[in-house]
This record gives sequence, C-alpha cells and structure tokens, in this order.
Amino acid sequence: MTRLVPQYRRLPATTIAFLSGNLLATANGSTVDIYDVRLKTLVGSCNVFDSVRIHGIVARLDNADSRCIEVLVFGSKQWTVIRIHLDNARVEPGTVFYVDDWIKAGHWVQDDKQAWKVALALAHNQ
Repeated sequence: MTRLVPQYRRLPATTIAFLSGNLLATANGSTVDIYDVRLKTLVGSCNVFDSVRIHGIVARLDNADSRCIEVLVFGSKQWTVIRIHLDNARVEPGTVFYVDDWIKAGHWVQDDKQAWKVALALAHNQ
C-alpha cells in the first residue's frame, strides 16, 4: 500500500479525487494540491478561492486535449473549472463563478450535442 508523505500542507483535507492513475488532487482550505502517489510528492498547487473552503473536486478528461484534465472545484457559494496538465501537473486556474445558495454537489453532464456542462445541486433547490 502506498503511503503519502506530507510535503507542505498540514491542514485537514476537505475532499480528494484521483485525476489519473498516479495523480491525486486534495483540497486544503481554498487550495488544490496535486500529488504524484507513485513518487509520494507534491507536484502542483493552486489557490482557487479567496477565503472559501473547497468541498468538492470532480475531474474529467478534456476531450479536446487528452493531456489535460478539467476539474470542477466548488465550495460555499463559489465554483470554477481548473485545468491540470498531465505531463507536468501544471494547474491553470479558471474563472470563479458565484451562486446565491450553498453548493451541495457538482457533476459533469453532457447536453444533447455531447458538450460537457457543469450541473450543481444547491441547498434549497433553487
């Protein structure tokens, strides 16, 4: 069993998600950290929100560029999509969007034209 060794963060992880065979994303506060589980090292990091704790990370392979993963990140009343490059774990931050209610869950869905969209479940279903 592979054991991750803390590199820089000592805060409790609020969510984790495997991005690929060896890349793991964790959220600590408002930061997403990318670890290589085989090398047991932190390989990338990105501060996503200002003073908002991340509660969800949902990844999907980018159809346009198979070397990238698009990652839905959400917390509180904010969400964004970041891109992670698989070859070097470089993280590209995205535009932060705001909603009027607490985000409880987020998912990737395809519309009738097979385009990927973000679906959010809010606390009061509004």
